[in-house]
Amino acid sequence: MRRLDAGPRWAAVSWVRDGYLVAALPATGGGAAAAAVTGVASSSNPPPTTAGVVANATPPPSSFAFTATGGARVTLTEIDGTATLWGGPTGFTYLGLLSSTPLPDSVCNPTGRYGSASGADSVRNPSSAYGSLGADTSAYSPTATTPPVIKYKNAPIAKLTRASTGRGALDPDVLLAALCR
Repeated sequence: MRRLDAGPRWAAVSWVRDGYLVAALPATGGGAAAAAVTGVASSSNPPPTTAGVVANATPPPSSFAFTATGGARVTLTEIDGTATLWGGPTGFTYLGLLSSTPLPDSVCNPTGRYGSASGADSVRNPSSAYGSLGADTSAYSPTATTPPVIKYKNAPIAKLTRASTGRGALDPDVLLAALCR
């Protein structure tokens, strides 16, 4: 893990896996760069292999939005503190609250069960079933068939995954960088 300082514009600090950092974003708009900024994963945008810091790669929380499974645009402001993360083979394992406040069950609490790098039920733990590169239930596995699901008002709105793209697929690093400032 490497500390990512987003710079003076947003004055944010976040933690991102070294393997997903890149030296710079492409200068052209749209495509994979736009997909990463809006929170929609792109199959043409595989995890970068070079380590470096991207300044201002994540939009401020007030403008962060993604396309939900049903096609509606969902903002981070709407789900912050109310959406939950669920996973496991059956989808009934609670994986924490999507809250920018470090509450005990927040995915942004670095010492909590669901936000720490060592929690068994944390997507931030690279050794857990929900954060490893090879687990079928992991947000980071490129081949996961049952990645964690974000639920808002008791309805699934998106998959937290690097395995699929398009509507309802949200890159875990993009969401966590925007949420956990």
